[in-house]
Amino acid sequence: MRIKLLWADDDCEKNLEPLGWLLEEDFGLDVVKARNYKDAMALLEECQDDESSRIQSILLDTILPHSEGGASLSRYLGLSLASEAAEHHVKAIVFLTVVPQAEVRQHYHELRIRFPNIKWNYVNKADLLEFHQIRALVEYLSDGIE
Repeated sequence: MRIKLLWADDDCEKNLEPLGWLLEEDFGLDVVKARNYKDAMALLEECQDDESSRIQSILLDTILPHSEGGASLSRYLGLSLASEAAEHHVKAIVFLTVVPQAEVRQHYHELRIRFPNIKWNYVNKADLLEFHQIRALVEYLSDGIE
């Protein structure tokens, strides 16, 4: 069974689209994409009803628009999405962002404390320029999940 990954980022079908191809074709993940918070929440809800379609990992940006064409209601709506994903029993949550971790350290720390059984990671988008970083990202999203 392939690991189902929800990728929530407003750039997932734009500048970062090649990363999606790598995740699917080279690493065998089943990637579903959402470009905003509202669509990501709909996918989380929709995919949790059936064990075979359950989202196991989430890759997300800390800054997400609330809906298509809409501005973010919160500066870091991705943190709210991560909390919701944790409530839906996602097993691994990785932030992929340009926001320095120090900027959201308190919120990130609170999530890790509140949901200790989830694998958490925080990756800078610029790190993806090195292929071994992509492999490390995939391993983090998939190791021990199946």
